[in-house]
Amino acid sequence: MKKVITALGSIIAVFIIACEDQIQSTTGENGPAEYIVFGNFYGHCYPCENTMYKVTRNELTFDEMENFPRLDYQFVRDGEKSDSDFNNSVQLLDLLPQALKQTNKEIFGCPDCADQGGYYLEFVSNGKVKKILLDSSDSDDQSQEVVSFKNAMASIIQVIK
Repeated sequence: MKKVITALGSIIAVFIIACEDQIQSTTGENGPAEYIVFGNFYGHCYPCENTMYKVTRNELTFDEMENFPRLDYQFVRDGEKSDSDFNNSVQLLDLLPQALKQTNKEIFGCPDCADQGGYYLEFVSNGKVKKILLDSSDSDDQSQEVVSFKNAMASIIQVIK
């Protein structure tokens, strides 16, 4: 089992490195993210079991919740994930694309409108907390760099669940 997890982690790392060509560097006016809260959700269920993750440069923690996150969601630490999960997730801090940092949009597509779920994303940009809901389907308002980041995030979620 440990070999399978290690292999999956390696595959994710290769996938993320390959995506770096499609995702702009986070250096520049907005710099790298201090933290990212991320996770996927499905809202048309009860009780829902959604997990959000918060990655910093030092740790990966999680929040297990019965509801799905809305834009007023506040992360509540329920526990800490393993070092290998942290090592897979910390890459997201450097991969966060400028398109998401610079947008004023809070919702991309129509997350969970057709029971397809969605992704929650929170980070600090220019000193302000940004909270974004992303449709799990690729919608017209999601640029290629947003889709690439969303795919990297989805792959990491699958490994760390």
